[in-house]
This record gives sequence, structure tokens and C-alpha cells, in this order.
Amino acid sequence: MVEEFGAILRSGTLPTIGTVPSQYSGFKDWIMRGNFIPSMSDRCTLLLSRIRVDDFSVATSFDYERFALSAQETYLFALSARKKIPSLSWPLLNHYYSAFFSAHAIMRSRGAGLSKLDKEQADFLSDSLKIYDPEGKEIKAGMYFFLSQKSDVDRAGEMSVEITLAKDGNGVHDSFWSTFSKYIEAEAEKSALQGQADSASFVEHALTLRNAIGVNSRKASWISTIRNQINYQHDFEAWMPYNKKSRANISMSKIENSTFTQVRLDRSKDSDPIGAFLSTSCYLSKLNMAVAESIAARSQRGGAFGQKWYRLCNILRFE
Repeated sequence: MVEEFGAILRSGTLPTIGTVPSQYSGFKDWIMRGNFIPSMSDRCTLLLSRIRVDDFSVATSFDYERFALSAQETYLFALSARKKIPSLSWPLLNHYYSAFFSAHAIMRSRGAGLSKLDKEQADFLSDSLKIYDPEGKEIKAGMYFFLSQKSDVDRAGEMSVEITLAKDGNGVHDSFWSTFSKYIEAEAEKSALQGQADSASFVEHALTLRNAIGVNSRKASWISTIRNQINYQHDFEAWMPYNKKSRANISMSKIENSTFTQVRLDRSKDSDPIGAFLSTSCYLSKLNMAVAESIAARSQRGGAFGQKWYRLCNILRFE
């Protein structure tokens, strides 16, 4: 299941992402270069058009790399720590953060993501917009969702980036999981509308993952809620000294016995919350690996993503 969904996701990655060392310090630095034409597509959405695809890919590579590498480091650390120390709490929390970084990486690999724009970037966008549209709306600092796409004004080798103020969720994590779930579902729907061969599988995987993450009507996410209960409320008997019959220990043992290779998203949130939490987290980490391995394989230049990915995996390899 993970392998099939991973193949679908990596087929939609930016064409040159990871192939050369990034020449920017991420999305925010790229904005300050001003290599675009700004306009307001509606009163809430800023459209940056006439962007060179290779330029945006190189800029996005920086953020993609930091998320993909941090996700893998956190995942391998969680496995190693659990093997050396019979702890439950921190390995569980590390698996969650690996999933959090992985979801960020997956979005960035496809030219989308959440990014906090400071006053410097907001003012630059506002000033740039006024050059093309004196009545253009002022851009405020805040958390924004950006999405790459093809617009009517773009020529061959060009693309546009749509930037919208993010309002989902009650906090950073809930907001991200809500945005991520909507993004994956929207991408699957787009695939279906375009009649792509794997669209049915894409839709099925996207809906299954959305349900596993569990964003509810209050825009809180189930996976983030469990993280909070473990981290802040010390729930599920996950902290030492714990009983071997604790829910966390039993669930962790079941997953470990499969060596994390048979992660799936159909575990019951009611009867096995920790098992579902851990399995969903590992599933996202493995999606990151599937995409990263593909990008690393086409990344041959020194200082590019592939070199960093293989070095990290070798350094953190454990027996």
C-alpha cells in the first residue's frame, strides 16, 4: 500500500527538484528575488506568474531537503533509541515528528507547502504588486499556503505560484494537518478530472490517509491530539515506570514485531489508539522515503540532495 501510494506521489514531483544544489535559502529567500509577475486572482489569493520552472525547483529544493532529511533522521533515531532503551514515550513522539516533517517534505517535493511570511516578505510582495496594480491589496505577514500550477499567461518552461492566507486549524500542527489533508485530496481529485491512469488509486489512498490523520469538523487533527495527550498529559501509560500490560507497550510491541514494514492505516482509533497513531506516523515516514529515494536516484551532482540523503542513511544505519 505504501509503495503504491509512494509511486503515485513521486510521479508528481517537480521535474528538477534535488538535481542540483539549491541556490536559495528556501521559499522565503526566493520571494525576495522577485522573479515573477504578481497579480490578485481574487481578493484573497495572490498569483505569482511567469516563473521559470527550473528556478522555482531549485528554490524549493532547499526546503524539501531540510524536511526530507529531518524526517529520515528522526525516524531512524526513533528506531535506534527504542532498540537501545526500553522507552515508549519519546520513540512515539519522535515517530510523530518524523511524520510531520515527512508530510511537509511530500508537499514541497510537488511544489506546495505552508510557509510563514515575515513582514520583510509581505512588504516586498505588497510593493511588487503595486507596481503592476496600484490598487493591489496589501499583503500582511502570516502563515500562507502556496501551490504551484500552470496559468494562462505562462509560456513553455514557466509556471505560476498561488499564495493564500492559511486559516485552518487551532494551532500550528492542526493547521498543517488540515492543509495537508485538503491538499492531498485536491491533488487526487485533479488527477481524476484529468483522467490519469492511476487516478482511482490516488483518490483511494488520499481518502484513506485523510481519515487516518483524522481532521474533524473543529479543524483539530486526531494524530496531533494523540501527540498532545502523550506529550503534555502523559496519557496512555507511555512514560516510565510503565506496566508491561500498558496500552502503549502492547501496541508498540505489535508494530515492532512486524519490523515496521507492514504499517497500515486501518487500525482502530478507538480500540488501539496508540497502534493507529504509530502506524499512521510510520506510514507517512515511509511515504517520505519512497519519494526521497526516487529524487536521490536522479540526483548525481555533488552537494545536491542525493549525496546528502545517502550520507545521512549511512551515518544513521543501525543493526
